[in-house]
Amino acid sequence: MPARGWAPRAVPQQAVNGALGDIRRARWVAALLLAVAAASAWADAEFQRDLERASAINVTGSVAETRAALDALAPRLDSATPVQQAKYKLLLARNLVLSGRSEESERVLDEVLAQPPSTAVAIRGYGLAANIAMLSRRWERAFDLLAKGLALEPDLDDPEGMVTLLTVASYIHAQAGQPEQALEYARRSLEFAERTGSGRNRCLGHHRVAYAFKRAGTNDEAERAYRLAIGECEAAHDPILKGVAQSGLADLLRQAGQLDQADALFAEAISSLEASGYAIGVDEARFFEARLRFAQDRDAEAQRILLDLLPRLGEHAHLDYLAEGQEMLAKIAIRRGRSAEAAERLAEALATRERHLDRERAMRLAFLGVEFDLQLKEQELALLREQARVAGLEREAQRQQLRQQLLVGAVAVLVALVLALLLAQARRERGRLVAQARHDGLTALDNHTWFFERTRRSLEAAAHDKVPLTLVLADIDYFKQVNDQHGHPAGDQVLRRVAQELVAAFGDRAHLGRVGGEEFAIALRGVPAHEAVVLLQQFRRRLEEARPGPDGSPLTMSYGLASRRPGDTVETLRARADEALYRAKQAGRDRLVVADDPQAKAPVT
Repeated sequence: MPARGWAPRAVPQQAVNGALGDIRRARWVAALLLAVAAASAWADAEFQRDLERASAINVTGSVAETRAALDALAPRLDSATPVQQAKYKLLLARNLVLSGRSEESERVLDEVLAQPPSTAVAIRGYGLAANIAMLSRRWERAFDLLAKGLALEPDLDDPEGMVTLLTVASYIHAQAGQPEQALEYARRSLEFAERTGSGRNRCLGHHRVAYAFKRAGTNDEAERAYRLAIGECEAAHDPILKGVAQSGLADLLRQAGQLDQADALFAEAISSLEASGYAIGVDEARFFEARLRFAQDRDAEAQRILLDLLPRLGEHAHLDYLAEGQEMLAKIAIRRGRSAEAAERLAEALATRERHLDRERAMRLAFLGVEFDLQLKEQELALLREQARVAGLEREAQRQQLRQQLLVGAVAVLVALVLALLLAQARRERGRLVAQARHDGLTALDNHTWFFERTRRSLEAAAHDKVPLTLVLADIDYFKQVNDQHGHPAGDQVLRRVAQELVAAFGDRAHLGRVGGEEFAIALRGVPAHEAVVLLQQFRRRLEEARPGPDGSPLTMSYGLASRRPGDTVETLRARADEALYRAKQAGRDRLVVADDPQAKAPVT
């Protein structure tokens, strides 16, 4: 019985109903949140399965099949996780470069590398981007991307990215004439490949080992590694890497005189690469096949292959192959008694070879620059380790006599000063090497590689800002006569004088380059064609007054001018300017021709 004075307090029914309603609503919200989370997890898992399926097709299928799988994934990309989005873009970038669309591929990779969601993604991105730069022979960019990738700590839970990065490092070092380092990187890539358990990765590692041995001239070891690579690729059902390895082995057998074996391998390699849709790989294999046909004295077949390939080799900046192909065509013309055609082909080959050597020098200097960067990092680490050691000595010295403390401090300062001086010297040396890699040693203008790289960037910026950009190619008239009559030192002095006049005339309004023996280039951003014509006419008068020829003799130049059109690349713009320059020479030299000018029926003299 309740105590006197106490009675149960009645709870209003409205309050009870409200509390029950709140509980029911809370349950509904919780259930809804669980359903959303489950749906999101299911969607992520489904996207991951489809992404892995596209990745498998990327290895075993053709370029077209991979692109179809990626296109099917694209509508769901916004709902994917950041890591899934990045992996999708890596697959897309590889597919684009296999399709021959390198510039689009680089733009996709720049998006990934701007904010990579993980170290593993960053390593894969840098490896693929360096590989693309290497394929287009842009060595400075390739070395820069490679150094950034190698500076990252590898994710041992995801070693596949390191396989790509190390195989690219191996190839580039082989190209730079460092076969021992190339082999070291290739063997390290095989160690990471074993961790992945992927036959395709083992194929890639063995292929780079083979190429390093091939560049070193160790043909027996190269053949063994090529055959291992082909076996691994066949087991992994990767037709692209298998075809590339077969093509490399066939070329090696051609060098060894085993022409029949090489013939059969080329047929299989080209068939596999064509079926996969790897355009650049097909072109390289066909070029190697042209070498074989030339060695077999099957000149008609070699000529047919080369005439089809040479325009694309020039488009992809494979100047070494382009020069060699022109030389083969010259030799075929000699065999057929066509001396005039042979002379023309040899002249083209010499000009291409000079451009290739200029680019190769830039590659080696870029390689040295990266080596200095790596040494710089090692010295910085040494400095940090030394500073830590000195700090420990100082703590120990606190328990010792004052004289010992002062001595240790003096040693520490001396060591730090020496290391700081070494770091400063390394930075100065790197700056000097970068300047050498980008500038012509005779005139101090931009060299061929750096000028057109800067022009490419200016062209992209001009297209974005919708402003004009005008490219001028200029060639000194009858320069060969200067060398023949006055000697090469006099010719070098003429080149320096012309460069000085260009700098004085254009200054900061343009960037200038020496892009060939006696050929100069001017890129004018924000300047339309008609204004560029006025500036060039002023320069022609200036050149006439300067009389920069030997012993103060007059000297003239021919000019070809082209302005940016929508959709232009640096290659198409350069081709139009080059055609205009050719017309200026054909019309009698000492004149200016504007490309694509409907008002200019005749050259502007």
